[in-house]
Amino acid sequence: MGDRSFVSLQRQRNIGHERSESHHRGGGHRRPHHRHRPDQAGYTVTLYERVTDLWPVRAGISLWSNGVKVLNFLGLGDKIAQIGGQMNQMQYLSKKGELLNDIDLLPLIHTVGQRPYPVARADLQGMLRDGFPGEIHLGCKCVAVDKEDGMTGKLTTPVLDTARGCPAADLVIDLWRIEATGDRVLLKTVRTNADGRTDAPLLAEDTFLPGGYELVFHLGDYLQRHIPDLPSPPFLDQVPIRVNLGDRGHYHVPLLASPWSYSTYRGS
Repeated sequence: MGDRSFVSLQRQRNIGHERSESHHRGGGHRRPHHRHRPDQAGYTVTLYERVTDLWPVRAGISLWSNGVKVLNFLGLGDKIAQIGGQMNQMQYLSKKGELLNDIDLLPLIHTVGQRPYPVARADLQGMLRDGFPGEIHLGCKCVAVDKEDGMTGKLTTPVLDTARGCPAADLVIDLWRIEATGDRVLLKTVRTNADGRTDAPLLAEDTFLPGGYELVFHLGDYLQRHIPDLPSPPFLDQVPIRVNLGDRGHYHVPLLASPWSYSTYRGS
């Protein structure tokens, strides 16, 4: 797609009108890993292409993480993972073959929670055409992006120590994102405050992307610090809770835990 193609998503509601556009330019923008096609969620999908003719050119391009996020939102995350290659390093060479720079992409992947893919342009076009058959508007150029107003998604978690009857303060929580390939990407590690909550939501606003996540609570370390005479190693150590988040809403995932049991639910 390079800087040529982009995708428009438009969603109609019974009350008012909301409109969001995503475009691919050298990689595009936004990824939520979404398993539902946008048309099933009330979106109309329109494909635009800057060129005036589609040719089966097999030039390779780098589809950056934000572009992969768009495709995940379109329900094409598994397919782009199949046609794309693994790209952990990027090198730029001069015309003489001299190495100009060597870029490690792993910090980017860990920060944004999505790896980029090298992909053949023709394969990418074919995937979009198969996924959303219909007219492709040729000779169009993306000049602006309208952001959708309204409620965004949010992920929060409190932890309650049911053995001591108090909030679980200073408990470590790892937040992982589950990629379409099944790989886990660590997004952040936080500690609960005196109220057993995190100082800020685990995900909010621009950091919230629909998809699969795993919260790992380091319960064993916490219990051994606060409850004497526990067996070593503890019966419960790291407690993983894997959840799937939709495109909007407040996802509140409490953990109620003791040395011998734990439970969770979607709160409010």
